[in-house]
Amino acid sequence: MGDQQSKANEMLEFHLRQLDKLLINMGERVQKEANLPKPKRIRTQIDIYYYEFPNEPMWIQYYIDIDFHYEDKKIRCYTYSIDPLPYQIRCYNHQNEEESFELLNPSQNSSFIERTISAILGAYNILNPGVLKVTNYIPTHIRVDAYTDPNQPEKNLKRTDEDKIFRNSNKYNIGKSSIEIASLKY
Repeated sequence: MGDQQSKANEMLEFHLRQLDKLLINMGERVQKEANLPKPKRIRTQIDIYYYEFPNEPMWIQYYIDIDFHYEDKKIRCYTYSIDPLPYQIRCYNHQNEEESFELLNPSQNSSFIERTISAILGAYNILNPGVLKVTNYIPTHIRVDAYTDPNQPEKNLKRTDEDKIFRNSNKYNIGKSSIEIASLKY
């Protein structure tokens, strides 16, 4: 049993560290695209609706909002699966919405989105084994809130209950991020 738990912890750390690195890399893309300094912090909210029906392929809807905080501005980047161009990532300045831009590399965008969803589902499945297989025609709603400080030193995986947003959640500090994964009920 101890070996299984150890392996599960290793896989959880792998998925959460991957998510941390994806968020840092997205910050670097925005920094380069908008000609900005390194962000002071990054706040990410991701909602995934996972549907799996008998004899049907799984279906996923996602909403990804990422806020990049700088000394004098905040840039929001977002992408939604229901968008006509689902791999399009749009960004705008909160103080001046006319200062908007898109991250134009579709293959980088799709890779970011798919790897982000994969990391979240991987971590969620370790924390809630079997839940994704039992949907009873009701989607599983997974919410991820992450706070990333690109200027912090790397941290090892540590579970924490500090400042949790949701009761039914698991929160971890890892890499440069604090990541909370919740299962929301309808």
